[in-house]
Amino acid sequence: MIHLAKHLSCPIIRPARIADAADIAWLQINTDSEKVSGVFKDNVKGAFEVLENQYSKHHEGVFVLTEEEKIIGVMKLHLPGKNTGKTLSLRSLISILGFRKGIRAALLLSTWDEYRLSAGESYLEYFYVYTEWQGYGGGKLLVNKAIELARDSEAKYLSLFTSKYNYRSQGLYESFGFVTRRKMYSPIAKILGANSAWVKQTFTLINGPITVKEYVQDKIKTAKQIWRGKRADVVAAIRLTVALTIIPIIAGIYAFSRGYPLAVLFWIIVGTFHLIGAKLIMNGSSLGKFGILIAMLPEGINILNRSVKAESWFDRGYLLPLAFLNIWILFVIFSYSFNPSTLENKSKKSLS
Repeated sequence: MIHLAKHLSCPIIRPARIADAADIAWLQINTDSEKVSGVFKDNVKGAFEVLENQYSKHHEGVFVLTEEEKIIGVMKLHLPGKNTGKTLSLRSLISILGFRKGIRAALLLSTWDEYRLSAGESYLEYFYVYTEWQGYGGGKLLVNKAIELARDSEAKYLSLFTSKYNYRSQGLYESFGFVTRRKMYSPIAKILGANSAWVKQTFTLINGPITVKEYVQDKIKTAKQIWRGKRADVVAAIRLTVALTIIPIIAGIYAFSRGYPLAVLFWIIVGTFHLIGAKLIMNGSSLGKFGILIAMLPEGINILNRSVKAESWFDRGYLLPLAFLNIWILFVIFSYSFNPSTLENKSKKSLS
């Protein structure tokens, strides 16, 4: 006998209706749903009654995949700003499953049905395709629809959870473009004997970071790139600024210690003009040289005048070299171009 390969001739994805409740319930029970088997412990009758009641009352966010009117797949999607986490009450679960099993089901189901979305997140709670229809593109259609709806809702990313040891499912989602983020453990599920280890996978919907951690990492990476690109300019600016302000700083401190407030004010003004001139030069402005000129001419004259009037050779010994250093720095600045990288290269020899 020859078996013809199945294919989807007319697949349609639409929102679930109340009349779909029984089909959705049977589909989940008859697929390899670790969530359903963990919650209901192979209690097929109880599982069907709970799920049918659930989707008869609350089918918001549920979509079905049909092939010639037959439901062959289903998914539930949580979108920002939409309440799709309504579930059966604890009373209903106890009336269907009994007291102990009802409480157990409530504790396990709340983890998934009442999942709280983070900012910018959409959440694919589950999607299933009948076993005999798997491998024909139905799963891909459902995931693409989830991505489309999540993007239309202006979410930043779509997330889902798979069993930690279900490598087949993890690999399938990775082939769809999902990235494994982190692991999640549920102590309650472990105590109740259900699968307690899950892996969160996400599909990014925007061109940029989707979490606070990624945002910070992106900013740090950008800052490093900017630093590498402008490192030579920054080093040149630091060298130039230090060379220009070291004399006013030392002289101002010396004047302050000797009790000359007017001299301190003079050196503050000189230092300010130094900084303004250096800033303008680093920005490529030709006005920077005038700021340097205004600062260094009175500075050089002042130091030279003090060296001449000094009565001790010790004072002359440091004032004269200081005056010549001031004149040399002025010569360097006005001799070379005001390109920061040029200044940096030249200053290695003249100012180091």
